[in-house]
Amino acid sequence: MNRRDFVAGLGAIAAIGATSRTIGAAAAGPVSPATPAPGGRAPTPASLWPAVVPRSVWDADDRLLPPAPPELSSSVKRIFVHHTAVFPRYAAEESASLVARICRQHMEERGFSDIAYNFLIDRYGVIFQGRAGGILRPVVGAHAVGFNQESAGIALIGDFENDEVPTATAEALVRLTAWLCLWYDIDPLGRSSQRSTGGATTRYAARREVELPTIVGHRETGDGTPCPGRHMFAEIGSGRLASAVAAAAGRAGASAPRRGPAPPG
Repeated sequence: MNRRDFVAGLGAIAAIGATSRTIGAAAAGPVSPATPAPGGRAPTPASLWPAVVPRSVWDADDRLLPPAPPELSSSVKRIFVHHTAVFPRYAAEESASLVARICRQHMEERGFSDIAYNFLIDRYGVIFQGRAGGILRPVVGAHAVGFNQESAGIALIGDFENDEVPTATAEALVRLTAWLCLWYDIDPLGRSSQRSTGGATTRYAARREVELPTIVGHRETGDGTPCPGRHMFAEIGSGRLASAVAAAAGRAGASAPRRGPAPPG
């Protein structure tokens, strides 16, 4: 897909709640939460929530479940976009097993307690829950060293340094990001300051204050990484992704109250 098709695909999204394709073999099916908003406010209608394939689909026996409860931030203020840089070609029915392989690799080779990302999206537009702890909670990931606190990580399964982003993936990314912006009251066109916690693979030393967009590519904080790949980053760096998310969130917000994060617990 070329850049014109990418932009056209984003602009064609009528609502962020369009149901994603799901894996035919997934007995549990996708979940679209409709829990009440914190503070007693009215819930967002279920139609505005993207379908998310739960962790139980790709880790049915809980063999990859971390031994300890997840670490939680007070909220989410920034969304990082990544690519896995591997698995450029795969069938739809393979996606769940690929998420499990990524989790296993993160745990066994990188020493993480769980998969690094909060969400993953395959090339067919299917959204998967990543790190354990709940999709409605500000679970701290391991996707952006120095900036994991108060951020959510979305990884696109594929190599988007060399390949263009499929339309289905782009549309799912907009839906998911718009939903997160509504849930956590994030301005998708905004910028904010964040203090780096440091680390070997971040560009910024510990305690340095860095101003970043609220929707950011991993390469903007990662040291020497091309993530999320040049094709995906072109849409982030140009502001086209943020504009598409703002439009989708605006349409949703016109028919539903904005809501804050679920309290840790």
